[in-house]
Amino acid sequence: MGYNANMGFPACSIYLDPAKQSRLLNGLTDLEQAIQALDKLGCVGRRVLHNLLTSDPTTVVQGAWARMVNPGYLFQGTFDNVVGSATNDAIEIDFLIPSAGVWNLNMNLPHRDDMAIVKLFIDTVQIGLTQGYDGYAAGLDPYAIVTVEALVLTAGKHTLRIKADGKNGLSSAHVIRLQAIEFVRTA
Repeated sequence: MGYNANMGFPACSIYLDPAKQSRLLNGLTDLEQAIQALDKLGCVGRRVLHNLLTSDPTTVVQGAWARMVNPGYLFQGTFDNVVGSATNDAIEIDFLIPSAGVWNLNMNLPHRDDMAIVKLFIDTVQIGLTQGYDGYAAGLDPYAIVTVEALVLTAGKHTLRIKADGKNGLSSAHVIRLQAIEFVRTA
């Protein structure tokens, strides 16, 4: 097929034979075959991404959500429920896991003085901290990352729910600000 799949850490890589590279201009057959082969290998380091600055969630469960220009945040923007935020505001994002295995969830969840406590669910089962993730901070922390490790996921479609579940007593609102979410295959 003109490629080699390498299962090295931290990520799989695809090498396309130079003679095959020109064929990519006429179609994606070789690249598609290479990606399918990597999916079958279940490569450690494989990533599934969802960028909320460019893609809508699958479902707005509750609340008024929108993309906002927010200087001071990574990429100068967020996807959030800042207008009339309330407990139980939630969105759902469908994602496709290409191969069964152990995955980590990483998401940028900036902290600020108006943030909610956030709970995460995959396919209606709560994941991560039982008490949720407290987004409150006295000042802006645009680099805060939430990581949920060792999620055993089957291949196929899953749904991630991100929900406001109360707030810190010092927080002024129930806001959730999001930018990007990724799943990384670890085993």
